[in-house]
Amino acid sequence: MTAYCPAARLAELPEQLLDRSSLAAALLACGVADYARVWRRLTAQRASTTQAGLLRIAESGPILRSVDVNADLEGIPVE
Repeated sequence: MTAYCPAARLAELPEQLLDRSSLAAALLACGVADYARVWRRLTAQRASTTQAGLLRIAESGPILRSVDVNADLEGIPVE
């Protein structure tokens, strides 16, 4: 999983992720009490050689890709 978060608002997030078992717990430690998904886009694509090896599937096999935007309850993106 790759997550992109606003650095200015969540400057302590990398450190919090080291001490927590989930992104939700780390966001909570940074002051984000709750958040919700704003949108999600799912696409199908062919697995690269690296992806196929990690997933133990055939090279060029189908995989799903999920791109999400999550925001706090005020609508400000957090991920």
